[in-house]
Amino acid sequence: MSRLFKFIIFCLLIHPYNTVDASLATKARICAVKGTVYISTGSTDTPSNQQKKCPLNQSLDKTQCKVVNQSTRIETGSDGYAIIEYANGHSIKVAPNTIVVVSRESLYVESGKTWIKINKMSNGELEIRTPKAIAGIRGTEFLTHVSANGETNFQLIEGEIIVSDIDKKSTLGMTAGIQVFIPGQSTDFDTETLKPDEEDKWWTDWPKIVPLNTDQPNNYDTEVSNQQYPVADSHVYEYSYRNWNNSNWGKYHILGSGWNPTGGEKRTYIKFDVSQIKANDFEQAYLRLYHYHTSGNNNDFSLSIHAVTEDWNEGNDTYHSGQNEKTANFGEISWKQQPSFDFDPVTSFTPGHNVNHFIKINITPLVKAWLTGKTNNGLVIKPSGKFSEAQYSFYAREYSEAAKRPVLIFE
Repeated sequence: MSRLFKFIIFCLLIHPYNTVDASLATKARICAVKGTVYISTGSTDTPSNQQKKCPLNQSLDKTQCKVVNQSTRIETGSDGYAIIEYANGHSIKVAPNTIVVVSRESLYVESGKTWIKINKMSNGELEIRTPKAIAGIRGTEFLTHVSANGETNFQLIEGEIIVSDIDKKSTLGMTAGIQVFIPGQSTDFDTETLKPDEEDKWWTDWPKIVPLNTDQPNNYDTEVSNQQYPVADSHVYEYSYRNWNNSNWGKYHILGSGWNPTGGEKRTYIKFDVSQIKANDFEQAYLRLYHYHTSGNNNDFSLSIHAVTEDWNEGNDTYHSGQNEKTANFGEISWKQQPSFDFDPVTSFTPGHNVNHFIKINITPLVKAWLTGKTNNGLVIKPSGKFSEAQYSFYAREYSEAAKRPVLIFE
């Protein structure tokens, strides 16, 4: 490495190093673009083997994301690439074998490589921290590389940053085209001209992701901190026609519930994993369904939601149009192999005849019960009575558009 200069400097700063009062944003979306990414929220010092594993081996146009509004630790595997996006346009890309912690006030790069793009800010400087250094920024594009011993390399592509050692004993103002090295055991800064290696531009050519601050339906798989998608869902039908009462439709993209005078009842079973949710983290919990079809002539026919009291298995079969369905395997949910449920409903709702819209049902008492000791075997949606025909259809977790799948929302 050719050294252009080596020094400890205070007087060449463009402006003093101020108290940091800027924030990244109130929430961030973390997307695992490729490979394996580990995410843990709340406590950021959780061992890797206890963190939530998000294995993502899809094509780049099918990305899993998680929206967070609390301190979050992100660790990429040897094949993992992640991007952190904010509604105000800030963006951070994370290379393989990298550990970062994002919070509202700062970004901490524990080890590995990141690309950081921060838009111009007027409310103070934002801190980017590493084990050995701090970068104060107002709007810039730069790279960080933190080695195992904490040695930090900032590479400034655009804008200006102010760099100091972790104790703020030495401070340096950087301009575009310069890189600085902060050694692990020294407060001396080594700087040189930045010459990015074209072959090492890992932060380019990333997939396009729907902006965080739009209401446009997402075209990627998504898991949000205040939302949970089902871990299992299926419907069962009492009708013996074509062996429907014995069949399993666990992987069918449609759910249904209602009553047919000839065929009998149809019920929907849904299960959510709320083990990572705390009862005091929310006030209300809602089940949201996309109602896409109604059959029959009873517009006032209501459905009720009940707590399921036995475990059940979604199964791997689906509906086959025009065919006699095969009998469900042992343990797979069907009408004849459905679990028991509480007689008293949690709540009831009436989907009505209008279709192609979301229905949001408050199930707070049931979710709170799960979180305070009641065994979580999911819920069942069933007709409240037996009248003239009315059957309602909703999209299942297997539906191609993630935005229209069932979801549990915490508010």
